[in-house]
Amino acid sequence: FAANGLPGLATIWSNGRPPAWDEAYEWALVETVRHDPRWYGLEQSLWTCGLLAGYLAEQTGVYLSAERVRVLLHQHGIHLKQPTLVVHSRDPQYDPKG
Repeated sequence: FAANGLPGLATIWSNGRPPAWDEAYEWALVETVRHDPRWYGLEQSLWTCGLLAGYLAEQTGVYLSAERVRVLLHQHGIHLKQPTLVVHSRDPQYDPKG
């Protein structure tokens, strides 16, 4: 009997699926996030993990989730901040709540 209790069958353990990205992808990710998205012809002014994932999928053919991109960025010490929306008005009487 093999280790799994069935005759003639052996259990083979793997370390899981290999990562979908490589060192070149990580380098591209870090370099891309260092530039304003508009530098790449995008309309947004701030990167989000979803925007990065989509842009790099188009550029590299490697499709990762926004969460995986966030984790990779954190491993490189990069933390994207949530944008703070600011309301502007030309009305001199406008008093923004602070």
